Amino acid sequence: MEDLQNKDISILTIWSTIVKEFENNIFTLVNFWDDDNYSLGFKKGKKLIYVSTWHFQEYLNEKIMCYCEFTIIDEITFDTEKVIKEMDCISLNTLIIEIHSFLIKDDMKNM
Repeated sequence: MEDLQNKDISILTIWSTIVKEFENNIFTLVNFWDDDNYSLGFKKGKKLIYVSTWHFQEYLNEKIMCYCEFTIIDEITFDTEKVIKEMDCISLNTLIIEIHSFLIKDDMKNM
């Protein structure tokens, strides 16, 4: 978690939950938003997930809420090819469910 050392506790909690929920090393952290302490980016192949808790700081004592984007990127240039879904004011539990859904979406088509 050395790449996350300056991140807000909400982001650290989200990342810790994701690491526990999914296989170790399934995601690669990306530093597109390194200076933003309330955001996190991670990817698996062409699938990029961006999470931000910036607009939900007042909720942190109650529960973690976040904004997230699920996108398909070019693996070489990291340019966005397609935004699959944007969600605002979602809980950590909903985020985990949506990550599962995003990861298996194309995998099911290839079966």
